[in-house]
Amino acid sequence: MSKYYHNTLKLIRSKIGLKIGILVFIQIFFIVISLIILSYYQSQMTYLGNSINIAGKNRFLTSNLMFDISKYLFEDSTKDESKINSAINQLESNIFTLREGGKTASIDLKPLPVEFLNDWNNVYQKWISLKTLIANNIIKPSEGNKDS
Repeated sequence: MSKYYHNTLKLIRSKIGLKIGILVFIQIFFIVISLIILSYYQSQMTYLGNSINIAGKNRFLTSNLMFDISKYLFEDSTKDESKINSAINQLESNIFTLREGGKTASIDLKPLPVEFLNDWNNVYQKWISLKTLIANNIIKPSEGNKDS
């Protein structure tokens, strides 16, 4: 058995053994680097997925707002605008969360990267237009009907 260990030591000390050791070290290095790169891209994909989830929530909240407006206009005899105001506040909060980041729906979202701020500003301007339209043409005229 000592002959076996003796031969192994000779192999390690030889040039072939050194080359094998270097190759093993290079393979381990590449595996570790691959895992680091994979985890980075996975975290970026998770971030993108979270952003898509929040954007989907915005679509849901917008649909909910439109549904509450239709109920308010066609079904609600009391003309209580509290549901509309609540839907407006939820959607606006979610829009700001997309830009500023934060925790929403148990997702910790990073702030929006600078290269997307122009797109966010376009969405926000359209949101302000919709919100103004709702306030001036739907809620205020109905308030005037309450008084008469």
